[in-house]
Amino acid sequence: MRRTNDSETRATVGMVLILALLATAGSAAPTPHPGPKPEGLAQRLCDALHALPAKRKSECCGTTASSLAGLCARELAASIRSAAATLDAAQVERCTAATSRQLEGCGWVTPVLPNLPEACRNIIQGRLKAGVRCGSSVECQDGLFCRGVGPESQGICTAPAAAHTRCEVPADNLAAFTRGEEDPRHAVCDGFCIKGQCLPFSPAGGSCESSSQCRPGLNCIARHCQGEPLPKIGEPCPDHTACQAGAYCQAGHCAALKNAGEPCALPFECRAFECVKSPGAQTGSCGEPCGPLTSSPTKP
Repeated sequence: MRRTNDSETRATVGMVLILALLATAGSAAPTPHPGPKPEGLAQRLCDALHALPAKRKSECCGTTASSLAGLCARELAASIRSAAATLDAAQVERCTAATSRQLEGCGWVTPVLPNLPEACRNIIQGRLKAGVRCGSSVECQDGLFCRGVGPESQGICTAPAAAHTRCEVPADNLAAFTRGEEDPRHAVCDGFCIKGQCLPFSPAGGSCESSSQCRPGLNCIARHCQGEPLPKIGEPCPDHTACQAGAYCQAGHCAALKNAGEPCALPFECRAFECVKSPGAQTGSCGEPCGPLTSSPTKP
C-alpha cells in the first residue's frame, strides 16, 4: 500500500474544505436587501409634513416660505438610528401621496398648516418601554408618554396620569416637528389635561363645551358629546357646535370662511384668522391668508 506524503495530505484536506465551502455557499440564504436609510425615510416624512405645504403655499401666494422639514428630519433620523422609534416606508409614501392630493389648488391656504391627512397620523412607532429614558413621547410604546422631556433634557416613558390628579404637557420637540402632539397613543393623562389638572373625558351623551372635552372619536354638538361628525357648510350648527375645517357657525348654519377683504366681526370668520378693524370699530375686513405657516389650531 502506498503511503501518502504530507503534500498529498494537505492537498486532500484543502480540496475537502473547498467543496464544503461551495456546498455551504449554494445553500445559504440570500443577503437581505437593506431597507431605506433613516435619514432618507425621515426626510421623506418631514417633507410631506412641512416642506410640501411651504412649497405649495409659496406657489399660491407668490412668496418664499421656510419650513421645519430640516429640523424635523434630523431629530427623527436620530431617533430611528437609536432604535427608539421606527417608520414604515410604505406608510410614509401613503402620507406623501395624501398630502399632495390635499394641497391641490390654493383654497386650503391659511396662516396655519393644513390639517393632517388621515394617512399621516400616528405612523411613527415608539419602541421604548415604561421606565426607560426617552427624548420624545413618539419614542415610547403605545399607552406611554415621555414625562419630563424638554429641549435640553430627556424624560421617562410613563403611563398617563389618572383622572383628578396633576398632569403635565411635556415640551416635546420631536412630537411637535412630526405633528404628533395630540397622538392619542401617547396621552399625558387619562382624560384631558387643563391647567395642570387631569379631568376625565365626557362620554357619549355627556355634557361639553368643546370637542376637546369628549372621548376620542366624539364631537361636542349642542353641548353634548356625540358620535356624529361636525356639520359641513350649509348644515345647522346648534349652540356650542363648531363646524368642520374651512367653515364657521353663522346664524345657526355653517358658512365658508371668508377671504381677504370680506367684511367680518370676529377673527374666526376669516381664512386668515384675522379681522382687521379700525380703532373702536365693530366690524372690519378679513386679513391676508398668505402669512407664515404655523402649527394648526387646537381641536374646537
